[in-house]
Amino acid sequence: MRQVGVWLGFSNVAHGELRRPRLTARRAVLLAAFGVLLALQGAGVAQASTAGEYTVAGLPSGTYRVGFFSFEESGNYLTQYYNGKTTFGEADNVGVSAPPTGGQISGRITAAAGGAPLTAAVACAEKVTGEVFEFFNCASTNSNGEYTISSLPSGEYVVLFFAFEGYEFQYYNGATEVKNATKIAVTPPNTVSGINAALVATAPPPESGSIAGRVTAEAGGAPLEHIVACTFSEETFAEGCAETNANGEYTIEGLTGGEYVVFFFPAFEEQNYVSEYYKDVLKEEEATPVPVVAHNTASGIDAKLKAGGQISGTVTAFPGGAPISGASVCAFGEEAGRCAVSKGNGEYTITGLATGEYTVNFFAEEYESATVKEVKAKAGETTSGVNAQLNSLGKISGRVVAAEGGAPLANISACANGRCGTTNANGEYVITGLASNVYTVFFEPVEEASNYISETAKATVTAPNVTENVNVALKSGGQITGVVTSAATGAGIAKVSVCVFKVIGEPFFRCGLTQAGTAVTPTPTPAPKPTPKPTPNSSFTMAKAAFNKKTGEIDFFFTVFNAGKFKWALVFKNADVAFADALGVENGIAEAAKKKKCKKGFIRHKRRCVHVTVPFGSGSQSVAGAGTVEIKVRPSAKALKALKAGRTLHVSGAFQLQSALGGSPVTHRVSLAVHKPAKHKKKKRH
Repeated sequence: MRQVGVWLGFSNVAHGELRRPRLTARRAVLLAAFGVLLALQGAGVAQASTAGEYTVAGLPSGTYRVGFFSFEESGNYLTQYYNGKTTFGEADNVGVSAPPTGGQISGRITAAAGGAPLTAAVACAEKVTGEVFEFFNCASTNSNGEYTISSLPSGEYVVLFFAFEGYEFQYYNGATEVKNATKIAVTPPNTVSGINAALVATAPPPESGSIAGRVTAEAGGAPLEHIVACTFSEETFAEGCAETNANGEYTIEGLTGGEYVVFFFPAFEEQNYVSEYYKDVLKEEEATPVPVVAHNTASGIDAKLKAGGQISGTVTAFPGGAPISGASVCAFGEEAGRCAVSKGNGEYTITGLATGEYTVNFFAEEYESATVKEVKAKAGETTSGVNAQLNSLGKISGRVVAAEGGAPLANISACANGRCGTTNANGEYVITGLASNVYTVFFEPVEEASNYISETAKATVTAPNVTENVNVALKSGGQITGVVTSAATGAGIAKVSVCVFKVIGEPFFRCGLTQAGTAVTPTPTPAPKPTPKPTPNSSFTMAKAAFNKKTGEIDFFFTVFNAGKFKWALVFKNADVAFADALGVENGIAEAAKKKKCKKGFIRHKRRCVHVTVPFGSGSQSVAGAGTVEIKVRPSAKALKALKAGRTLHVSGAFQLQSALGGSPVTHRVSLAVHKPAKHKKKKRH
């Protein structure tokens, strides 16, 4: 059998994102039906008119495995991998090489106890400027615990190591906090090797108890559904949450022995009840601790919520006065904050406010934020007429051309902070709705067949102005080409999906379809091989992540190739919320000078020590079959309160998919800023 042809060209993954294959829903489902397809045979380099010809373009340098998948429109054929193999694990590797454009970091991850290599562990190189992730890229380990992080721009990096279960997070070189990590200088195209890690096993979970109770309305005693009860513990740093049922009952499980503070708050913004701590207080330091003993339930931890005050008004645009729909309006006072979303006529109502004075912040994606101070609210009453006019935000514009020849490039996506624009026939684009800030703009082709590599550029926006001439020149990528023919007749087969999977370094894959062309003269061949067993293929790619401002969830969308199970664990730093009104976090540096210092990995919070990283959300979800799956990551209580107060959370972590067909699990590292676009002033007490 002739080799698959490899075209050489420039290649790079500029910002570590995976590309999503543009498959129809029907094709995605059929990818899982391995048992009803007939074996394919890869053939040689295609001529322009050859049936079954394909080209998968825009590939970063690396090692790939190629899969051939048949659908109804192409005929009844079995899945095959290059070179004539029936499983992904047996497939021959295909190398795509190009002039190097990025540096690399490589090493090995092992267990601290015993030194065994950790398979499917993750290493992430993070280029950090202040508290902002300027660039990151990740790689998973192979069966020997080895990894290589590629496509790194010049600069200094910290490397984070983690495994999904049973091991603690760790930075290089043995640090538990990013501030103590050893920085690694990268100079492309060189590789910095020997960046190893020995991960410490986590302690086994202690035996647990629970807290249970009932939440009712103070006026009338009616049971309250959808009230969230959350615990905080100074002794264990543990927290858990539960939501009340129709009878107002809740149970928080999985709590280790110790004393807990319990906080009650409405799950939905339209519920007009005041949040409180047990027993019936508004401040955490005044809460009555609840003792928990393993194997026991602390019952009767009830709450009677008071009716709240309300603040209402209208949000309009300036100039013109048009109503703004979907604006987020948040009122936060001395102890807590509540939010609402404006309707189509621009009107909003914030509920559940305790009697007191509030600062009201207004946020909308296309506009600058605004603040109204010293707004008084009273329980059981409505303070109306708290209005705001929002100015338009800034824009970024520019032009994208080919590095070779300078021709304008159409259908290139340009994105900054989740806002995107697409180039026209002249290569021009515009990104709207950007607050004043410094942005990294990501450029990548919209069409999978486009043979150009992703690129980035920096842009400074001063709203409401347009930052012009943010231009880039995209270089050509590598390609894999070939012809797919029938093993029985030798004829070329049209409409076969050909997908290439990068098997070393950062996960990446792209797909293409074979062409119709002119039929190839049939060649007699032996009878088809027996039906192979299903292929254990765990590859997946993240299409996008969207923050739902109303629910506080992050909605992740993944394209998968078969049934399996996702696991995820996301965290954010205490530093992200160290000034949040809703959390009342004190200045850790100032407090440490006055009081007993916290141990390594913790900061001062409300006169006690808490862990530097805070859980944002974790969980698991089964995937029924191939296609696009949505995963909703719910924030923890602290994260939700910070988000409702308009704070930016730098969320990071990873997703892991284990195929139902077996094989090694694969991971995808995520790092994103989750926020409502706001500019808040710190209060004096922070």
